[in-house]
Amino acid sequence: MLPAADTLPELVQQLGSTYSPFERLKILSRAWHLLRTMTPQERLAVTAQLGLDHADELVEGIAKRSGHEASPALISMIEKAQTQGTAHLPALIADLRDPQRRAERLKQGAQTAVEGALAVPKPAPPKLAPPSPLPPIEAAPLPPAPKLAPAPPPPEPVAPPPPPLQAAPPPPTPPPPPRPKPEPVARKADSALAGKLSEASSLTGRFQVLRRHLKEAQGLS
Repeated sequence: MLPAADTLPELVQQLGSTYSPFERLKILSRAWHLLRTMTPQERLAVTAQLGLDHADELVEGIAKRSGHEASPALISMIEKAQTQGTAHLPALIADLRDPQRRAERLKQGAQTAVEGALAVPKPAPPKLAPPSPLPPIEAAPLPPAPKLAPAPPPPEPVAPPPPPLQAAPPPPTPPPPPRPKPEPVARKADSALAGKLSEASSLTGRFQVLRRHLKEAQGLS
């Protein structure tokens, strides 16, 4: 729970730290004493920061409260409406604007608080204080652009490699000698026939010699 604001800037900062209308009403209720000492212009600044319907009447109604501390019944009334949802926000604003209705609600809230004190209350979980608004983040200046390195010199031209050596062609292989042609079969037959004819002529000569000898033998007889 935030402490009661003592100055206008502190109150405006607390109201701007939450978006819940119920939490803003609690902050406003705790700062009722500060509202009584404000000028109309200062209350107008609070009204603009509150952002609720009939905010000016709410500020005036809470500022006219009596006492030195925020009433626990008033805070309890706001918390009860908060548990019921935003649908009960208009009724809560009407109760806070009307002093008579606010007194009746406070009386009912006080009676409920006494009855709750007599019963064994369940420990409520601790409420976390709303985070304080962070200061605006300033954009860091952009670093200077890095200087571009000078371009490297162009590479020296490389001589092309020599052409590969070609091997000398092998000497031509001499053609193989021609194969001897086979003798024709007719020539062999002719030579055989010539041999036989020569044999026949020799036989004929011998026959004639024998025939002459035979005639001579017949003449002698």
